[in-house]
Amino acid sequence: MKRNILVKKSFIGIMAAAGLVVSLVCGHSLMAAERVDTTKTVKLTAQINEADGSVFANEYEGTLAVEIYKIAQMDSTGGLTLTDKFKDSGIDLSILENQPTVEAVNTNIVEKAKAVAQNTTKDAEISLTRTKSGTSDAIVMAGNSIEIEAGAGLYLYIPLDTMDDKYEYTFTPYVILAPTSDYVAFGQGSDEWNYNPTFSLKSTAKERFGSVIISKTLDQYNSAFNTASFVYSVVGTIEGEVVFDNVYTIDFDRAGTKTKQIDNIPAQAQVTVTEVYDGASYEAVGEKTVTGIIINPDEEIPTASFENTYDGKMITGGISAVNEFVEDDGEQFWIDESGQRVKQEVRVR
Repeated sequence: MKRNILVKKSFIGIMAAAGLVVSLVCGHSLMAAERVDTTKTVKLTAQINEADGSVFANEYEGTLAVEIYKIAQMDSTGGLTLTDKFKDSGIDLSILENQPTVEAVNTNIVEKAKAVAQNTTKDAEISLTRTKSGTSDAIVMAGNSIEIEAGAGLYLYIPLDTMDDKYEYTFTPYVILAPTSDYVAFGQGSDEWNYNPTFSLKSTAKERFGSVIISKTLDQYNSAFNTASFVYSVVGTIEGEVVFDNVYTIDFDRAGTKTKQIDNIPAQAQVTVTEVYDGASYEAVGEKTVTGIIINPDEEIPTASFENTYDGKMITGGISAVNEFVEDDGEQFWIDESGQRVKQEVRVR
């Protein structure tokens, strides 16, 4: 025969659109199969919804750390009491009695718990690893659960920021109750206690960028001429798609070496740098195209090197003499046959 116990009914089990799954409690009596076994081991499992369309779910390979903090202890009736670590945090558990919104839970519990967590040790950690399975493109996951002895209570989980070779990932911390039940979580279904609750990770991906350096050496310069200008095309592709395309100038008024750093190129782009204009009265020494540059923000910035020399011809003027390119306040322009400036397209994914 089922007994009445003071457990707190469902407050907001799910925020599906945001990918947050949480089981929390509010303050009613309900018919439950049994009292909470406070000596029992609970198992918390982090889930990744591979159908949510996120970059993290579909592409991430690596290890993600999820810190676990016990905010409140649960007694056999389902009542919650803040642990010693969080007793002075200002957390208001009473908001759970009135079916609060996710925003209210964030304001009154999550944010205050996070502030304490920054200055205290975690109670546990899930070390979730995702790898590709053999030759298959399928991503498999391991280590996404943690067991906690005598663990009945309310927990804060904080997935730590991580990255791969293309993206930086941030996550939304939240709270989960253990144990829970379908009835507690959703207001219907089984009232049997589930000591193995799960929570879903909500992620945001930010594309990473890197740079390439163009190094230009002019070994001879004719001081009788105007500034010597050299123009470079920088094109980056990922899996055949152009993700970066622009032109840049390097100007010389004497012999020597100058460099120009090109930023904001998507990580893992394969870059080709081409000297598309080698200056009036100057000729290239060696190759005019450098290929095979891979943009990796975690490594030293790669350099595409070029060298030119005076060719002995008496052609005066720089870019303006050949109506190719000009650069004005950092922007690139073509000079068409009529002498009009045409802005250079910049394509960045």
